[in-house]
Amino acid sequence: MRVLVTGACGWTAAPIVEAVAQAGHEVYGFDLPDVPCNARTQARLSALMHGTIESAHDVDLAVQSVDAIIHLAVSIERDAYRSPQEPFAVNVLGTYNIFASALHHGVSKVVLMSEAAVHLLPHDDTLDARRDWRSAPDDDHLYDITKRLSGRDCQRLLRNLRHDGRIPACGTHRGRPRAGRPGGAPIG
Repeated sequence: MRVLVTGACGWTAAPIVEAVAQAGHEVYGFDLPDVPCNARTQARLSALMHGTIESAHDVDLAVQSVDAIIHLAVSIERDAYRSPQEPFAVNVLGTYNIFASALHHGVSKVVLMSEAAVHLLPHDDTLDARRDWRSAPDDDHLYDITKRLSGRDCQRLLRNLRHDGRIPACGTHRGRPRAGRPGGAPIG
């Protein structure tokens, strides 16, 4: 199987790229042109395509010849979360581009990796603007909300198109311990 990994040069992607390659799949990476890729990850990739996740054209070129997608791309700039423009462009529009292109090319296996669903403090699906739902005391809350919105938008898109896709809540819990898990313990 040909598997596209977005954000392939990031630290989160390294063990995923390795595991997918060890399972015998061809792994294709997609990342920004100026992001360095460590040698071990680079060696596991059949090809590394460069582009931006918020460009539907770039995403479409990357998706057109794969059988599955693992979407890890996320806004990483140091000050990216100080204003909403970049997180919304990358985390929401970029994720929409992945799913729209997957649907267009008949790619039925898409995994959206996001810790936002387990990163927020409330235990239900309702965000209440009257209470403090932030998981971080600073502007990092834009990560939470944009990742949560992207997952919800894609679930609705799949449902509206009657596509049998799944968006698992994968990631790590950061911050306050919950349900007996210490902060930073993997869940999913």
